[in-house]
Amino acid sequence: MTVSVRHVARRARVSIGTVSNVLNRPEIVAPATLVKVQQAMDELGFVSSSFAKKIHSSNSKTLALLLPDVSNPLFTEIARGAEDAANQNGYSLFLCNHDHSHEKERKYIQTLAGQNVQGIMIWPTRGKTDNLDFLRSNNIAVTLIDTNRYFDVHCSAKVDGIRGGHVAIGHLVDLGHRDITYVYENTINQFIERGEGAKQAADEMGANLSFIEIPSPTTHGGELGAKKFLDSKSKSSAVFCGNDLIALGFMRGLIEAGIKIPEDISVMGFDDIELAPNALVPLTTVAQDGYQLGYTATELVIQECELPDTHIHQHVLFQPELVERSSTAEHPSIREKISIA
Repeated sequence: MTVSVRHVARRARVSIGTVSNVLNRPEIVAPATLVKVQQAMDELGFVSSSFAKKIHSSNSKTLALLLPDVSNPLFTEIARGAEDAANQNGYSLFLCNHDHSHEKERKYIQTLAGQNVQGIMIWPTRGKTDNLDFLRSNNIAVTLIDTNRYFDVHCSAKVDGIRGGHVAIGHLVDLGHRDITYVYENTINQFIERGEGAKQAADEMGANLSFIEIPSPTTHGGELGAKKFLDSKSKSSAVFCGNDLIALGFMRGLIEAGIKIPEDISVMGFDDIELAPNALVPLTTVAQDGYQLGYTATELVIQECELPDTHIHQHVLFQPELVERSSTAEHPSIREKISIA
């Protein structure tokens, strides 16, 4: 049975006009009502008639990219790669930021479905999976970016975060550091993965790894992490940050407190964004190719759009690489031994 606006209105116990407003002018609908109607749509598997009419059209070649926050230079690189792949294959591209909000992600997905988007590349929010369920049930091609979830029913393009964490700790241990701190945001899968890899490496190499949680994966979050680090009087001689933005903020916090990098503390990040080599102290980092990640994810979703009946889901796993710069150095005790010798 085709689900109509009337069915949604009945399920949500609102008027048909209210459902129409949710679809066409959601900004005028009370937040509580909006949530109620959206929940009814999800439960019924509703897709707007404009989408239903267009979905069979071969003329529509539109994709969408859903990212947490394109102001992060890594996501800007992913968007650039996605746009180039889309344009080279004759597709248009919508770009959306969900800000790690499940509800914002849901609104975008429902709107994009109504706009006849054929495929979506998504860095999904953590936790609930109903937004991905909605895409699958409505036959919208999907490629997941940098997540382990739903590998069995969607394509994916991902960087090996566990390997990346292992590489970071291996580098610091090779420099003689045995007490290391990992600074990260604790609700995002990628940071959790990197922490798992870091812990594995520390255990294997006989290093002590401590953790500092921060509220956001930004330079401001990194500055807060530096304050926590200094207030704790940590014995760590090296710090691995969950991404480069955190690392840049962390270094700023240390420098403002009179700490020298890398003479007093070695600091490294993850991503290798454009800012990393241009920092006051050029940042050692674990590099991932954001452009290639976005490009590959888009190619995968286009393949599914164009050959839906024969498409086989693929999972591309990229390996991160160490990029050594000036923000990390040998442990002070090793430098002292060398100078004495």
